[in-house]
Amino acid sequence: MGAEVYHQLIMLKTMQAGVSGYARLQSEAGRQLVQINLRGLGACGGLRAFWYAGDGLVRELGSGAANPRGEAGLYTQLPADSMTPGRLTALLITDPGKQPRPLAIGLCTAQSAGSLTDAKNVLLALCERLCREASETGGGEASAADR
Repeated sequence: MGAEVYHQLIMLKTMQAGVSGYARLQSEAGRQLVQINLRGLGACGGLRAFWYAGDGLVRELGSGAANPRGEAGLYTQLPADSMTPGRLTALLITDPGKQPRPLAIGLCTAQSAGSLTDAKNVLLALCERLCREASETGGGEASAADR
C-alpha cells in the first residue's frame, strides 16, 4: 500500500498592504486538496479563491469569511481536471465584495518573472471581469465560469 502523498507549501505574494498568508497543497489517493490562510484582511470581509491553469482557464475554489482579527481561511478539494501534473499553475485570491480587489497570488510551479507577471495580469483581469459581471447582474453574486 504505497500510496504516494505530495505536499507543497506556497507563500502568497500579496497585492494589498498589510495582507500576508500561505497556501498548502496536498495530493493523495487521486484527489488534490488546498488550504489557504490569509491575515490582515481588515474591512474586506474575507477571501474568494480561484485557480488558474494557464491558457485563460480560471475556476472558482470557494470563499471564506474573515474573523474579527482579520483572518480568513479556505479548505477545499480542487476540481478533478486539475489533477494532471503541472496543470495547476497559480492560486488567485480576491476579496469577496461586489468590486473585488486583488489580494494575493500563489504560484504553484517554478517561479519566474514571466509566470508571476502572467498570474498578476490574470488576477487583475479577473477582478475587472467580476466587477463587470456584478454590475450587469445588478450587483448580484457574480459567477466564476471559465473565461
